[in-house]
Amino acid sequence: MKALLLIITVIFALLFDARAEPAALVDEGLAALKQGKVDDAVELFSEAIQINPGDSRAYCGRAYAYSAKRDYNDAMHDCNEAIKLNPGFAKAYCVLGNIYWMTGGQDKAGTAFDEAVKLAPNDPDVLYNRALYYLRKDDEKTINDCTEVIRLTPDDAQAYCIKGDAYFDQQKYEAAIEDYTEAIRLKPQTGNFYHERGFAYQKNGDLDEAIDDYSRAIQLKPKSDTEYYIRGYAYCEKHNYDKGIEDYTEAILLNPKNGGYYFQRGLAYQQEGDNTRSAQDLKEAALLKTQNAH
Repeated sequence: MKALLLIITVIFALLFDARAEPAALVDEGLAALKQGKVDDAVELFSEAIQINPGDSRAYCGRAYAYSAKRDYNDAMHDCNEAIKLNPGFAKAYCVLGNIYWMTGGQDKAGTAFDEAVKLAPNDPDVLYNRALYYLRKDDEKTINDCTEVIRLTPDDAQAYCIKGDAYFDQQKYEAAIEDYTEAIRLKPQTGNFYHERGFAYQKNGDLDEAIDDYSRAIQLKPKSDTEYYIRGYAYCEKHNYDKGIEDYTEAILLNPKNGGYYFQRGLAYQQEGDNTRSAQDLKEAALLKTQNAH
């Protein structure tokens, strides 16, 4: 009996020591972050740092967790500590870039992301982070980075979508549609991909295709007022005002505080010659605009 208790005690000690390893704690912290358990992640990273103050991964992970809590001062401190401990730590520069980005340090953010890619030019996560940052700032950089991400990880649907966004921003709608289509092929249950492709079709003048994509997005996101609104807008572009009004009405039911929905429905009623309902909607739109301004 005494021997059995001794064995149990030894096994417990081994399990405890294994959990107390800084690397294991950091892995647990990263898993907690993926699950959205930010406070738990901070505790785990802090415990790892207490055991090993030279663990750059723990500082980087805690910096990310702090930034998720919008505790940017502590996040910046931890990120700089991670880089001091490991100057070649590309992901720490990525986290630093995101902190600068969220706090308005745009130039410093770009410098940090560029340094991350310089240190790890074949890391798809690093490239993807920089691609996101440069979207609508330098779309060619976004396209180039996403192209490289796709070369490294051909099944990355989100990289295709972001590349499509960059082409859309350049008004290259057919190229955008190609990328959104590839994103949809890889992840056909993602409503946002249909929304983005629908918008590109709409801008390209392909209204029937746009409406089909918005309809698919609505199937996948039936509680999204935005999808009903944008499909209603496409219907009205086709001069199908009855269908447009139906969609605007559904958008209003889902989000009655959006004055823009009343405004567009008012215009649609106007096109149908229903001046009474048009005036009511336009009045409601103006009232909500005034209320939202305060």
